[in-house]
Formats: sequence, C-alpha cells, structure tokens
Amino acid sequence: MTTPFSLSSLLICLTVLFLQPRELISAPADNESITLPVRIHRFRTANEPRLNCSMSDDDIREQMKAVNETWKQASIIWDIESIQNMTPQMPEAFALALSQNREKIAPALIANTKRENLLANGFNVVIAEDFEKTIGGVFIPKPDGVVYFATRGPKGLQTPAVLAHELGHALG
Repeated sequence: MTTPFSLSSLLICLTVLFLQPRELISAPADNESITLPVRIHRFRTANEPRLNCSMSDDDIREQMKAVNETWKQASIIWDIESIQNMTPQMPEAFALALSQNREKIAPALIANTKRENLLANGFNVVIAEDFEKTIGGVFIPKPDGVVYFATRGPKGLQTPAVLAHELGHALG
C-alpha cells in the first residue's frame, strides 16, 4: 500500500494530535451545544396524594440543573420552557393501576395527562409524587412522547439520574 505521506510524517502528525490537552480534543465549543426545550408539568390534585407533586419550582430547577450536569458530556442542555401545574384527569385510574400491576401504569398516566397543555415542538416531563414500588420513571412515546417522573419511586426518594435516564429515552 502506498500513501502520499511518508511514515515519519504520519508519526509526527499523530504525535502532535495525541499530545494535545484532552480538553481541546474532547470538549466542544459553547456554540456546539444542543439546547432542547422542555416543559415541566407538575400534577396537582387533592384527590390522589400519590399524583400530587410536592416539588416547588426551585426544586424542579435544581433537578434539571443536575440533569444538565449528566447531559453535559453529550453537549445537551435541557432548557426549561416553563413549569406548569396540571390537574390529573382520572386520578382513580392511577390509584387502580398502582393497586394492580405495572403494565397498567402507562395507560393510567396517559389518561391523566391534559394533552392540550403539552409543548408541541419540544419535550414534556410530567412529575407526580409517588410511583411506589412500580417504576422510577417512564418515557411513553405514544401518543405524545412524554416523560413521567415522580419524586418517590421503588427505592424511595428519586435522584435526578432517573429523570436524566428517561429523557435519554425521549431522544430516541
């Protein structure tokens, strides 16, 4: 095999490349970050305490700050478009699903989501209070592609890593 470069020229180029500081090779420039809009919906209801999210706006912003730290390595920034309260549409369906089996949780969450409040050209996260021992979070791609997260899950208080993980599913 013949190349237009001599072996010594190739070795010099490779040496220069590999001696560069790691930050210069792996860290993208600020203008290379991808900013993704996300609307946060907080379930609020007096009828079903497990749906009634206790997180304040500041708590949610702190969660998203930690989520962005996780996604920083991929140069992705989840930008909160807004934080809105959402009244669950069928809290009794959620209560029934929790008492039955895990497969019924997704349809119950969808049934409680007001579709007209969802961000059309962005990502949506709906936060509940407690998924008990069923799930930590879930991305449900259809009909609208929504991430569902709760402050409490199978292992107790949830970490932002659970939300970061579910947002990864939303990316495809």
